[in-house]
Amino acid sequence: MEVVEEGEDRKDDDAKMAGLRMACGMNAMALNKLAMLDIRDAAIRALYHHPRNDENNDENIGSLDGNNRSWSKTLQEAGEIEDMLGMASRVLLQDYQSIKDGTTATTDSDKHRAVRLALASAACLNNQGIAQIFYLVAKRQLMERTLTADSAVYIWTQALDLLDGIEGYLSDEKDDEDKGKDHTQQQQQQQQQQQRQHLKALTESIRARIYCNMAWTILFFDSSTTTVSTDDASSDTTTTQIPIPISEDQLKLASDYAGKALKSYETLSSSSAVGEEMAAAIQPSMGRALGLVAHCYARAGSSVTAEGLFQTAVDYCTAAADTTTADDNNSHLNHPDSNPNPVMMKMDARDCLSRLADLCRNWEKRGVDAERHGVRALEVDRSLGRDGGGGVDGWRGKNGLYSGLWFFSIGDF
Repeated sequence: MEVVEEGEDRKDDDAKMAGLRMACGMNAMALNKLAMLDIRDAAIRALYHHPRNDENNDENIGSLDGNNRSWSKTLQEAGEIEDMLGMASRVLLQDYQSIKDGTTATTDSDKHRAVRLALASAACLNNQGIAQIFYLVAKRQLMERTLTADSAVYIWTQALDLLDGIEGYLSDEKDDEDKGKDHTQQQQQQQQQQQRQHLKALTESIRARIYCNMAWTILFFDSSTTTVSTDDASSDTTTTQIPIPISEDQLKLASDYAGKALKSYETLSSSSAVGEEMAAAIQPSMGRALGLVAHCYARAGSSVTAEGLFQTAVDYCTAAADTTTADDNNSHLNHPDSNPNPVMMKMDARDCLSRLADLCRNWEKRGVDAERHGVRALEVDRSLGRDGGGGVDGWRGKNGLYSGLWFFSIGDF
């Protein structure tokens, strides 16, 4: 940042986009720290604690309990991470606002730069909202009482408003007056149109990601779960996760958010402007949205519909995770959904399987299916660990909201 600022009087792109470069670096550092918070998933922990699972066969399973963690330290660190992401968002918003409110945003280049800043800010706000949720998780553990997630939802609402505000910049209007233009000018016009299509797809994808996070929050944070131990004389003590009922209005809102996310992904994958490779990159995110829609049906009592949607969601996530490798190089630069991350795909598949197991467990004569899906969920979760990690579990057992993060670099914008 200091080196770039030395040339702030220059008119080149490096000088103009210094704020974007700094914010991307701050976001990267914040996500690294956020991953190290090691917030665990209660439903997955319950599966490991099932009497039929022999935890002694899992070398690194101890930390899944969370009993030895310092929630006070986690609270402090989560607050610092959220502040860092908030600072990155403000840097981007200030640069965006200066272009929007100024008189210089008259060229296509200036408008393009404004959209890039707005999209990066929305992505930062998406991540900031998740950091706020994890802050509230730690605070709830310390205070031992229910907390609302209104502060995180407010952050995400800001991001959605920002995305709505740039739609005018991304209109499909184009100059059809090709007469009199030389070949170079026509090429530039075509390139600008391609850039606009990419940014439109990125806008819709970030919006869908945020809606998924808001639906998740209603279903799994606001409603939360309570752990009960059932003593049975014929077996060991069984630990069960019981969902706290949510109101009909809350369920409708969660269903609305998940439905909007799914609709956005379906629109993206079917768009003529999106090629086969880009459509394939959207599928795992569509799987996450499908899983949330399925859970809404399950909470509403529509078990048959929920089961079918869960199965489809798992298929999307597992198929994409099996075909995506670390050798994709910079293919994410052409994808509207940031680089598909096989780790997060597996995490989404694991969560869908876990919820499918819960659905069958509460379904008459479906106990065998519940056990089968639970075993599959644990198999996927174990694959998220790091072999020979000296007790480090990697992404194993982590909270499913981690897959709602947006991992980006300056190249994505």
